[in-house]
Amino acid sequence: MANPSSANGKKPSASASTSSPKLKQGTSFVPRPLTPSEIEWLKREGREFQEEYSRIKADIERQRVAQNVT
Repeated sequence: MANPSSANGKKPSASASTSSPKLKQGTSFVPRPLTPSEIEWLKREGREFQEEYSRIKADIERQRVAQNVT
């Protein structure tokens, strides 16, 4: 009876079933500091969010006042 690994003519590899204990390159669990451009982007997004929130809040308040007047 033929050995399954020799049926295709290839020798079995000892490393084929073992996993590498190393982490992928570039994988890090330590947070890095934000770049200046990332900080500026976050500040800009925060300002835009606050402006939009203020507009929505003012619209809701105007609707409440208009409903109480009529």
